[in-house]
Amino acid sequence: ARKELGAIFIKKGLFDEAGGQFQQVVSLTPDDMGATGNLGICYEQLGALDKSIEQFSIILKQSPDNQFAIYNFAQAQEKKGNLDQAIPAYMKLIKLDPKNSMAFTGLGKCYSRKKDYKTAIAVEKEAVRLFPDNHWAYLVISEAYEGLNMQTDARDALRRAIQLRPQDPACKAALAKLLNQKIASSPNAMPR
Repeated sequence: ARKELGAIFIKKGLFDEAGGQFQQVVSLTPDDMGATGNLGICYEQLGALDKSIEQFSIILKQSPDNQFAIYNFAQAQEKKGNLDQAIPAYMKLIKLDPKNSMAFTGLGKCYSRKKDYKTAIAVEKEAVRLFPDNHWAYLVISEAYEGLNMQTDARDALRRAIQLRPQDPACKAALAKLLNQKIASSPNAMPR
């Protein structure tokens, strides 16, 4: 019953309440890897990244090729800024499942954050080749081109992401950024 209640809370975005339910399940049945994974997700959503990483590490000790745990472990490490731990996890996930588009996106984001923009672009171009509708890949490509000061290419990648998913919040933010850049570069722009 606690697992079902926790799942309902997760669906509603109530991660504190969900985490409380999954914590109870894990304390009673520590070998329940589903509850452990859900607890890890709750911790990650609440910003308790060390606790999140700990939960996914527990799963990975028992099942080193658990793709759910690898992805979430990598994502928590990435959010924490531990890019040297996130990158090999994303690479392992891609090796296990070459069709995991989000693993490519995460890997590209890590390289972009390390300012290895050329590698980020190469990773995301492979993602786009495999998954032409992956708007996240185009957002990362745009960020990497910005890092290389290739503004035209950055704008082209943003436009493609927006074309693919115009209602996505990240694409809306990218569109606003693009419009602000256009206004700021206009010769008749009003000072702010």
